[in-house]
Amino acid sequence: MNLAKQNNISIENMSIAGVNCYKVKPAVINKDYKDILIIGVHDGGYINYPGVASTLESVLLASTFGCEVLCVDYRQLPDYPYPHGLNDLVSVWKNITKDKDASNIAMAGSSAGAVLIMAFIHRAKEENLVKPAVLFLGSPAADLSRDTDSVNVNEWVDNVLVSYDEYMGKIAKMYADGLDVKNIRISPY
Repeated sequence: MNLAKQNNISIENMSIAGVNCYKVKPAVINKDYKDILIIGVHDGGYINYPGVASTLESVLLASTFGCEVLCVDYRQLPDYPYPHGLNDLVSVWKNITKDKDASNIAMAGSSAGAVLIMAFIHRAKEENLVKPAVLFLGSPAADLSRDTDSVNVNEWVDNVLVSYDEYMGKIAKMYADGLDVKNIRISPY
């Protein structure tokens, strides 16, 4: 990945609790963040950026903060609807927090990644798991139904999602896999 090379960031593929992950690490660690780990949960509408492509945001985080980022390459559509991605994130979290204090861990994600983090927090509360010290949530589509002002106001204005009926609605239905898209773990607003 060119951006990683330009910023002197290494990317190492690994498996944690059976989940594909990438350790994204700057050559020089910021001394203020030497004990910090950011768990990166990538964007991509639950269907895009598998494999090493999932590391783009993690490379930016590692470069910006000068700390290690663990990118979770969660299972995605079309083969793995809800709850597979959430289960992957929970499995990695449980494994990491066996040895690392949660007060030194942040979770960061945009879009679908941010929604998975929000769903993770609901699940962590239900299962009485320790929670990350910090959350970075960028533009989460926290309500996958069509009932939100944001979806309706931005219809045909948003140049990525464009139209709920043409993209997001189809992805939401596929991701929910027969469940109500208003389920708190699918739309964790």
